[in-house]
Amino acid sequence: SRTIYTYDANDQVLTDSRDNWSNSMWVPQSKRIYTYTANGLLEDEIYQFAWLGGPLENSSKREYAYDGMDRQIEYIFSSWDSTFWDPWTKTTNEYYFDTELDKKEVDYSYQTGNWEVTSTERWHYKTVGTNSIEDKEEITLLIGYPNPAVNVIFLELELDEFNYQIFTLDGR
Repeated sequence: SRTIYTYDANDQVLTDSRDNWSNSMWVPQSKRIYTYTANGLLEDEIYQFAWLGGPLENSSKREYAYDGMDRQIEYIFSSWDSTFWDPWTKTTNEYYFDTELDKKEVDYSYQTGNWEVTSTERWHYKTVGTNSIEDKEEITLLIGYPNPAVNVIFLELELDEFNYQIFTLDGR
């Protein structure tokens, strides 16, 4: 198989086409078409697929919107329904302060002409000491043990009505 890329004057990918070698010729398998904002951010991505060796046809579309600070505020995923783009899911982001580290993320699904909320998450990142979480006033609802920790620490958040996830700085 092979992949062929086309680029705009700013070296951004406009298309990537994947072909398979079949019967002594290259046969299109899929293609992605990208458009960008004036600031060079991804705005749309259209995915086309060749079903059973047929011609490339629209399959899915991803749309992105950004605020004045180039932070993503909306993402919409749609599928092609033979004549129109049928929206499936949407995510909106609301940022607090001038950073991407504090934000609220709301997920929606499209049901009979309306967007319905499926989940809401609030993200807040804060640096905590590496071996001890003693004397950290800003995390009074967080219990950590053993304290100090060597290579493992167990954390409990004293809020029954919330789900939470904790990650290391490298995303684990």
